[in-house]
Amino acid sequence: MGHDEFLRNSELRYRRLFEAARDGILILNAGTGKIEDANPFMSELLGYSTNQLLGKELWEIGVFKDIEDSKRAFQHLQQEGFIRYENLPLETTDGVRREVEFVSNLYQEDGHHVIQCNIRDITDRKRLERQLEEQARAVAEANRVKSDFLAVLSHELRNPLAAIRYALPHVENAPLDQSGRNALDVISRQLTQLVRLVDDLLDVARMTTGKISLKRRAVTLDVIINAAVESTSPAMHAARHTCEVITPDETLSVEVDADRISQVIANLLANAAKYTPRGGKITLDVSRDTDQAVIRVKDNGMGIAEDQLPHLFELFMQVNPPEKSQGGLGVGLTIAQRLVQLHGGSVEAHSGGPGRGAEFVVRLPLLLPTSAARAEESQPLPLPAGRRLKVLVVDDNNDLVQMLELAIGRMGHEVRKALDGQSAISAALSYRPDVVLLDLGLPIVSGLGVARELRRHDEMAHVRLVALTGWGQEQDHRRTSEAGFDYHLTKPTDPEELERLLGRFASERA
Repeated sequence: MGHDEFLRNSELRYRRLFEAARDGILILNAGTGKIEDANPFMSELLGYSTNQLLGKELWEIGVFKDIEDSKRAFQHLQQEGFIRYENLPLETTDGVRREVEFVSNLYQEDGHHVIQCNIRDITDRKRLERQLEEQARAVAEANRVKSDFLAVLSHELRNPLAAIRYALPHVENAPLDQSGRNALDVISRQLTQLVRLVDDLLDVARMTTGKISLKRRAVTLDVIINAAVESTSPAMHAARHTCEVITPDETLSVEVDADRISQVIANLLANAAKYTPRGGKITLDVSRDTDQAVIRVKDNGMGIAEDQLPHLFELFMQVNPPEKSQGGLGVGLTIAQRLVQLHGGSVEAHSGGPGRGAEFVVRLPLLLPTSAARAEESQPLPLPAGRRLKVLVVDDNNDLVQMLELAIGRMGHEVRKALDGQSAISAALSYRPDVVLLDLGLPIVSGLGVARELRRHDEMAHVRLVALTGWGQEQDHRRTSEAGFDYHLTKPTDPEELERLLGRFASERA
């Protein structure tokens, strides 16, 4: 093949590509910037014929906003030899605005310079991108609204639950016949279940917004196990289950949020109790596997079908259909898995199938020996008895205030109350309490406002301010800390936890 024939074939191939391309292509004169050639798609895109395009500059066919923009681009191209616009507006002959991607190169051809412009219509792509962005914003807003709703719902549920929780000890100490005692046991178990459901609701809100926070500390694993077993023992006894706890001779220590990991183990034990027929056997086995602590919760209950195992940790997953549900929201295992993963561990589920029981295996990193020694040293010791405290209880839920008055009085402390923020400030300045238990959602002046006002007075510097509230998310803890609170307790706080805290304050004053 001769040189001339090769050039003719090459030019023919180029012309075919030029005319078939689904991008607009313009060839410009490098000296004047005027169009010397245009492919069919360019005419189709703009609505001009090829003859109408020839001899025009880019601004004249709507590629740039005006002549000045066109001149600046032309000068930049001549200096740099390349120019690119990711998103350039373009207007067709009939006034329709399109969005295009614009790339232009200056190159030499047959001894002279030419400019090639490639113009890709990205209008549909940009529309889809905007739709996706709008959908993402809508989803984010829906998640925010859902999280806010769950937080408000949890708060509103915590107030009546707190009143019930503080009322129970007084009933427990009253003389009751057997039927009354049985009814009290039912109330206590169902209260525990309600509190767990409220906590799960709040944790779902935290998970969906990525706001689960951990308070890690070195702790021996037996402390966590004992707390989990104790919290689920009423459910075990009610179902007449045998719960065997197997622990190693050696002390295993971990660096975790002890309350959160205890919550995980308690959740697995509660599930085992729920899905095992009455009188079943549940085993909690703790062991070491090289550098990991392994916690196995095994039951001889209803088991799990093979096709359900891969989906077991999905949010709102229920093993049984709704008409056979054992209760719960279907979020406990999701929360358990997420909490363990945040600690660098894992959770697995195993089952031989329906009727053959189930086993859940939690793995957590163990502490090194030196850190483990510190964990044993840091275990809480009994606090010595302290003096009688003056306590001011502030809440607009009068039922809760009355129960707190009774509970704190039984602990041996003096109590006064206030039902709104303004009364709380006056009562505190006149009563001079050692401790103020303060709700946040108060009428007249909020609990945060009360705290800030009290911290302005030198005579209130010694007062321990404790937020006792249904708001328990991370930002709520931050807000109370910034307002001057010393502690943040989320309703419904265990009476024992409140007693320990007041005992600590009393010991400090002794």
